[in-house]
Amino acid sequence: MKQTILRGLLLAAGLSATAATTAVTPAGIKCPPKGNSYTFLVDYSGSMMESPEQDELTQKEKQEKEKAAETADKPLPAPTETEKQREKTKRIATAKTLIRQLTGPLSAYSLQNGLYTVAPYTEIAPYKNRPEQNLNEEAQTLKENMEVLGRRSPIGLGIEQHAARMEKSGLNGPVYLITDGRQAYGRPVKDAIQTFYRIRPESCLHIISLADTREGEELVAALAASQTCSRILHVRDIQENPEAADRFISETVPRECREQERILSLTGINFAFDRYDIDGKSEAILHKALEYIRAQDERAKIEIVGWTDWVGSDTYNLRLSRKRAEAVKAWLVKKGIPAKRMRAIGKGKSYQYDNRTEEGRYLNRRMDFRFHTE
Repeated sequence: MKQTILRGLLLAAGLSATAATTAVTPAGIKCPPKGNSYTFLVDYSGSMMESPEQDELTQKEKQEKEKAAETADKPLPAPTETEKQREKTKRIATAKTLIRQLTGPLSAYSLQNGLYTVAPYTEIAPYKNRPEQNLNEEAQTLKENMEVLGRRSPIGLGIEQHAARMEKSGLNGPVYLITDGRQAYGRPVKDAIQTFYRIRPESCLHIISLADTREGEELVAALAASQTCSRILHVRDIQENPEAADRFISETVPRECREQERILSLTGINFAFDRYDIDGKSEAILHKALEYIRAQDERAKIEIVGWTDWVGSDTYNLRLSRKRAEAVKAWLVKKGIPAKRMRAIGKGKSYQYDNRTEEGRYLNRRMDFRFHTE
């Protein structure tokens, strides 16, 4: 990717195309997908069999209740309303719902699809070109009553095993890992991700996050940080905004005509903490962007993409980045750029630069302007 740095502007001019795909382009999609598959990779560890309100203590109490009933040769007491609700909100049950929500927009692409698990690594639905309904039916076979206590997650090993599976089948495309990020052990995640991209360099691993603990959030961040193409979608995002599923899929299924996309990245558009109003310094930088926008083909569509650093929760940063992108769009509308040409998007946390340094966090707090001429 060619890059030129000028007065705080980073202009990426043109993205290289990759190998041709054998997939069919469905009606309504102008650009065929680059890959030939998509995958759901579901964390099948013990914590996924719990609800967010549960922990190992409640599971132990449940086992003791079952054992006491068996010893006394009495039927197990009827579940309480709380216990019934926990069954409905198990993370694995939520994973099934997420698959159903995401297969809708994915069905627009005629791609082979597969469903696999990690911890342990198993094949639920082998790769084939199946319709949305059939994949959802396969997802319903995921068990919800597997062992909880002591069953940790060798998630790194599962990622490596799946990369080898894709290589053997000659498949490339987005892999959607659904995980709560808890109780990982064994093969270091960083090493596993490196192996994945060494074997499948034209694919990308995206995270569907069910994380609700610090441990989980940290692992999810580590999974996404290893490659700039990775995106995180938190279950809360879909719960709060049903359109999040469509947006996430459109952003994570790479298409052949992306080489017609140009990206203008702006750093230095800073906002006060928890604010999204544009100050004078930011306006000076935006005026330079305005000059560039006016020089482009008026038919080009513009996506204004807001990013934040990693400080704060995923949900908070997603909302804040969207508000800031909307503020930039509103500023451009006042300067005469038609609103219908632009779409404001919040991506939340960026890991393109090192968040452990002040400079990296500064660079991650940026706006990307994506110009589409397809």
